[in-house]
Amino acid sequence: LLNGERNPDAFAPADSTETSIMEIIMLYIEDHYSKELDREHLAHKAGMNIHRFSRVFNETFGQSVKSYLNHIRIHKAAELLRNSKELSVTKIAASVGYTNMVHFERVFREVFGTSPRKFRMNYNAESAQSRHLWHFE
Repeated sequence: LLNGERNPDAFAPADSTETSIMEIIMLYIEDHYSKELDREHLAHKAGMNIHRFSRVFNETFGQSVKSYLNHIRIHKAAELLRNSKELSVTKIAASVGYTNMVHFERVFREVFGTSPRKFRMNYNAESAQSRHLWHFE
């Protein structure tokens, strides 16, 4: 509702300009996922009100901004868990934009079915085993 009346733009289908804007927003999210991002900030970047932005984003990507951002962050965290043994799980969570470890671990477990620590241990164990299998004497 806008001044007590429905905003008809919030319900109109996305046009090609808005789809292009959403592609730019997607790239922006991928470049800035470690920062604090919310719908208000992204809607402002897109030049839309928050209701229209949310609807067009959902229509374009088939998921909410929060879901998309969590997807990007969690997969970046998994990549870091696999490739950087020197970083702690806490530092990895912070580096991909999570300030709350409980939330990070819950989202990670929902996506990968295990905790970040177990994910890292399992990956390292599988990696060591495959190196051992390919070692010929």
